[in-house]
Amino acid sequence: MRHLLGLLAAFLLMAGLSCNYSVFPAPSPSPSPAPSPITPPPSTLAAPAPTSTPAAQPAEGSICVLAYEDANGNAMRDGDERPLPGVLFSLQRDQEEIEVHVSQAAQEPFCFANLAPASYVVEAVPPDSFRGTNPTNLSITLSADERIPVILGFQQADGPPDGKLLPDQPEAAVALVGDARAGNSFYLVTVDALQRTDDGGLTWVVKGERPPAETAVMSPADPSHLLAGDGFDCFRGGPPAPLFISTDGGESWEESPAGQNLRPTAAHPTNPSVAWAVGCDGAYVTDDAGLSWEHQPSEAWGLYTLETIQPVIGKPDVVYAAGNSEGGSGALFRSTDGGHTWQTLIEDPELWVSALLAHPTDADEIWFATPSGVWHSHDGGESWGHSAAGLETVAVGDDYLFEGSGLHALVRTRSSLLYLGTEQGVFRSEDGGVHWRAVRGTAWEQEPILHLLVSEATPRTRLWVTAQSGVYVYTPAGP
Repeated sequence: MRHLLGLLAAFLLMAGLSCNYSVFPAPSPSPSPAPSPITPPPSTLAAPAPTSTPAAQPAEGSICVLAYEDANGNAMRDGDERPLPGVLFSLQRDQEEIEVHVSQAAQEPFCFANLAPASYVVEAVPPDSFRGTNPTNLSITLSADERIPVILGFQQADGPPDGKLLPDQPEAAVALVGDARAGNSFYLVTVDALQRTDDGGLTWVVKGERPPAETAVMSPADPSHLLAGDGFDCFRGGPPAPLFISTDGGESWEESPAGQNLRPTAAHPTNPSVAWAVGCDGAYVTDDAGLSWEHQPSEAWGLYTLETIQPVIGKPDVVYAAGNSEGGSGALFRSTDGGHTWQTLIEDPELWVSALLAHPTDADEIWFATPSGVWHSHDGGESWGHSAAGLETVAVGDDYLFEGSGLHALVRTRSSLLYLGTEQGVFRSEDGGVHWRAVRGTAWEQEPILHLLVSEATPRTRLWVTAQSGVYVYTPAGP
């Protein structure tokens, strides 16, 4: 009984508890606090240096040279023209030679390789018996990764090698006397003799003593006929100056009975008896080979002293003359009757004519040089053009007394090239005198040029250069 009462009490106790019981949601777990960032202790080791990226190297280029025998002289390599051995190629940079190559016929072309982008000069020197038909001194600007071919033609020579005449006799060659119309005959004046060639300069024969005057003129119609005379110094005075005649190629000389104080300037292209000279009172002409001289009057002679007279080769009745005044002005004159009457073409107080050139066949085309450049007319002097493009180093405006300046000689080749002798070498024009560039790579490149002569009796044109240091022969590229 006691047991039954215990169970009943337990039951009643549990029922009472259940009437007062509330269910609460389970509490949300508190979020864990975010960990504070931990700053690492400073390192005691230095950070490694960054690895440098190597600078890009400029890509290298090459200049590849080939010499060939230009059998027909057309300055182009035809299919059957063989490589030419023995040509010395010199590669230069900043005026210093950096590499050379001598051509070998079986191993061409040859490349100057591993060259940095820059400006280079390639100069080619052929064997003595050959001449270049292309320019043999080239300026080349090489870019990165560029391969530039240089193909040069050379032709068997028919005259003396380029260079100084009489190289074994320093300072021996003084002047050249000749005419472009006279074929292969002309004269070389040395310090003590007069020598003559009749084969374009291959061989020379001593004809006699040095001419009795510094200025000499040869007749292209008869190369054995020579006139020599320095004329009277009109501005300074002095003793009378005789004019001399030789009819035997300079073996003997006689004084002209009527040529006192005259300086010969030109001879008729086809008549050996006719020549022109200048005096202080103007122009003179002879028709008996210098024995007598006729004065050709003009009012202009009172203002200007004539410097030179030049006939047109194809029309010798057309004659041009140039003169200057003591005050520094200059003038150009023209005659259409062989010099008996004259017309003034141009005169200017700022002109000083230093060189005159008449076209060989076109009587209306003429050039003359002054300190400021080169003047050119296509219409017989009615209008004029002037240019000094490329002559900036030698043309100095009106200051003709400026040291290092001066334009002294003008010649023209049958291929219409013009050459200008200056106080600093020779300049060349390929467009009739509008633009000029210096002839480079020669012994006389920076020398005063006293006289130029073109000889064209052979297939190759040659330029004979009388420089301060002597007489040189030069073979231009092309016909």
